[in-house]
Amino acid sequence: MKNKLTSKFLKPFFVLQLCLFFFDLSGQHLNFTQIPLPEEIHSINTLLCDDDSTVWLATSEGLYKYDGVEFKRYFEDEKSDLYKINILVKDGSNNMWFGTYLGQLVKYSEGRIQQTFDIKPLSTNNNCLITSITIDPEAKNHNPEILITTSGGEIFSIDTITKAIKKIESPVKQGTIYSIQYGYYPTVWLCTSDGFFAMQKNSKWKKKTDMSTAYGLYENEGKFWAIGRDALNKALLMLYYDEAPNGSQKRYVWKDFELSKLADRYTRFYSLAFTKNEMVWIASQNGLIKYNPLNASVKQYSKEKRLNINEIRHITVQNENLIWVSSSGKRFIRVDIK
Repeated sequence: MKNKLTSKFLKPFFVLQLCLFFFDLSGQHLNFTQIPLPEEIHSINTLLCDDDSTVWLATSEGLYKYDGVEFKRYFEDEKSDLYKINILVKDGSNNMWFGTYLGQLVKYSEGRIQQTFDIKPLSTNNNCLITSITIDPEAKNHNPEILITTSGGEIFSIDTITKAIKKIESPVKQGTIYSIQYGYYPTVWLCTSDGFFAMQKNSKWKKKTDMSTAYGLYENEGKFWAIGRDALNKALLMLYYDEAPNGSQKRYVWKDFELSKLADRYTRFYSLAFTKNEMVWIASQNGLIKYNPLNASVKQYSKEKRLNINEIRHITVQNENLIWVSSSGKRFIRVDIK
């Protein structure tokens, strides 16, 4: 009898909590503020939050740090080519790694360049701009294995202990490689205009048929999210996670979210970021998109207070109440979530 009463009481309580949760999400207000950039910055290529007070900007003019008040430029004249930065990531030891326009992978820490790796000698394509970097999460040392892709459609593996660089055969012959990502060990995922590919270490690429185009894959709290298009070219968000209780028996499954409520389901997506409760923020050709996978609600932001944010390329989360976005040009925007 007691269990029945408890159940009778708890059901409406959980329903109420769920309703309050959805109400809270729908009631979020965003305030957009454009931050003037230093004159020498022509475009932003990557944004990366360091902590609750710092955001890094990768540009062709060098590495910049913004602390909420002013910009500080990091640059060495004698190494100017190494500061033409297209992509920027951080490893588990707090080192930064960036990929340059001319095919160099650079390790950066303590305010200066520590190590460089040049892929050009192994490249058969003149276009060596590094477009994505992924660092082996299973590495137990300070010199992990790193995978990179280039705008010329090539893939390279770099062993930072032995300094050996190896070219990996790409499954894409004519299409575009958007990004590469280490997933659940020992899986590597490749996002391309020809679809989504997976590879176990030292094996061959296998194509996942659900996605005809994959723009990128992103990790959030041990789960992986891929965004792209299905066979009908409609927008699709896919979650890959371990649904086994307590991880007792690994059972990784894919869950699909059709982004059918978007005003334009055929828009180009660029990157994802996450805030609490797995709220997804999407940088797209049609502005900033907020997507709640729990109730499939969509909110799109393209013009706010006369601020044109129609195309957003980059996004990074500083904390639960603050994210940063930028265009491919000179727009750098603070987004306060209230």
